[in-house]
Amino acid sequence: MALSLSFLGRCGDRWRVRVDAASRPQGLTLGLVTADGRPLGPAVVAPAEFESWTADLRGPCQLPSDAMVRATMDGEGGVLVEQSVPVRTRRGIQAWLHADNQLPLAARTRPAALSRAETGRLAKVFGWVCGCDGPREPERRGPAANGCSEELASLLAEFDVDGTELDAELIAVLNRKRG
Repeated sequence: MALSLSFLGRCGDRWRVRVDAASRPQGLTLGLVTADGRPLGPAVVAPAEFESWTADLRGPCQLPSDAMVRATMDGEGGVLVEQSVPVRTRRGIQAWLHADNQLPLAARTRPAALSRAETGRLAKVFGWVCGCDGPREPERRGPAANGCSEELASLLAEFDVDGTELDAELIAVLNRKRG
């Protein structure tokens, strides 16, 4: 065949292939396929007339070991001519220089809203941070802090929960449940 295919490797999010033609082909498609002919991405149509052409092909981030570059050309008399070249992955320093084994980016976690207790702690340190309920009184320490009964405060202490971090509504519900 009058084509020479060269697999150049990864370029951004595409795979780059160079095609050199001894004669000007009338029609040519180029794509990545597995050894059994299953396409790994869409095929690319070559320009009308070329001698040397570099194609960027879409495909998976990691090519399977049996991946091949397949060129289908409209030959003499309308006969389709196929040529395939196996994709040989680079190893060692060449793979590192061309970033062949890039790690996929992890999705960022969505930010979560601060709880009332966290907002309250920030408001104590930074006066310009204001909670929803307006300015707060200094918190009392001890078993009766925030309206906790001694019994509830000891129960919270068993579970290593600071009664000053709880909302007044929650403390009222817990006091009702305990009583």
